Amino acid sequence: MTWAPRTIDPRWVRSRQMLQDRYAQVSRLPDASRLAYLRGRTHTRTEKEIAGIWAKAVAEPAQHGPTLNNLYIHVPFCKSLCTFCNYQRLRPSSPDQLHDYLDRLETSMATIGPAVRDLEWHTLYVGGGTPSTLPAHMLDRLFTSLAKHFRLAKDASRSFEFDPMVMNASRIEVLKKHGFTHFSFGIQTLSPEVNRAHNRGPQGRETIAKRFEELYAAGLHDVAVDFLLGLAGTTPQEIVSDIEWVLDNFRPRWVDVFQISPTVEYVDAFFGGDIDRYWAHLEEFEAGVAEAIPAIAKRLGYSARSGGGHRFAMHRTTLPKGWPSLPQRLTSYTQLVNEARRPLHLLGLGPSARSQVFGHAAYHCQDLGSQPGDGAMYIGQEVGLPDEVRTYLVHHLRDQDTVERDEFKRVFGLDVVDAIPLPLSVWANAGLLEVSKEVVRLKPQSRGERTLTLLWLVPDE
Repeated sequence: MTWAPRTIDPRWVRSRQMLQDRYAQVSRLPDASRLAYLRGRTHTRTEKEIAGIWAKAVAEPAQHGPTLNNLYIHVPFCKSLCTFCNYQRLRPSSPDQLHDYLDRLETSMATIGPAVRDLEWHTLYVGGGTPSTLPAHMLDRLFTSLAKHFRLAKDASRSFEFDPMVMNASRIEVLKKHGFTHFSFGIQTLSPEVNRAHNRGPQGRETIAKRFEELYAAGLHDVAVDFLLGLAGTTPQEIVSDIEWVLDNFRPRWVDVFQISPTVEYVDAFFGGDIDRYWAHLEEFEAGVAEAIPAIAKRLGYSARSGGGHRFAMHRTTLPKGWPSLPQRLTSYTQLVNEARRPLHLLGLGPSARSQVFGHAAYHCQDLGSQPGDGAMYIGQEVGLPDEVRTYLVHHLRDQDTVERDEFKRVFGLDVVDAIPLPLSVWANAGLLEVSKEVVRLKPQSRGERTLTLLWLVPDE
């Protein structure tokens, strides 16, 4: 049966267009992904109520079939607070604060664990903050408790973020014992002076070399590193030199190059409060690094791409001579259903950690309480399949033009043309849409134009 767009009253289209244009003007949406989180009224929940939501989701799944189940542990602590970072994090004031955090986290595991006993977890990701702030014996306790309350798949991928200034061989030994194979850390820049000015400490080439050597000596070669474009005190030539030195000497499997997202405080501190001066500084990096990255990647056996959540991403495609081959991970950690390509459950543990119960709820931990015995409080929203559909399509169509109809049906149990008939009809009448038996395809658009187009997915209310 051939799909045909609905006939839509042009008065409704004009009225809705005015509403959307006004919404876009007022909200100044920089990215279409923001539309995925317009889910309506929020609710405050206790930890026991959150466990009840999980129990219902396991007993009454929103969509039958295999799900991707991901665990995330948020460790909110950093040894120091980098001036360019806009994530929620804390500098621990004493060892007692770390012990209180772990006590409360174990309480959360004991409360929620029984509700998900029938789920097998495919990935474990530990981030922050920087989880390496926890000493080796506390990491051992954390992962021993986790194994007691959650059933991880035998081939589950386990990933760990760390700060190169506080990581050491004893922590690596514990992580290897608990099956961690993928490690990531932020380099940002190799200049000790710039790192010190940004409150990261005197991190330089010697520190970075030591971390690679410790990981490789333990037989752990699946390593990812980050660099930042636009840090005050750096130049395009220096950041390119930093990237090339790391790739040349250590061959990390993944390299991500992000563009700094400046806060008002950062612009005030380093650019005299002049945002135009900051953007002029950043523009120097755009051209210089964009020209250099492909050549470096080609010479050293990496593939390179730009766009999406990265400014640049590089992946090693060839194995250095004499290196052991890396195991192929059957699943990778993600928070996006369109990347999972199947229904996704995400359980986040720890303060500010976000969770997604497919077709049921989305929430984050608001407060772990002031005492170890306090129950955690959560803020979140009820979620139904229409919300999951919008989230999938907004993230998917933000970066590409085509939706595979068979894949969409596997995830949601219905055809995309039946899931969003009105937006598709509007797009078709506007000459933006092509529909075939295999795909639904939007015509190429700029990022801003695509955001306006995807506003049609958002219910009026």
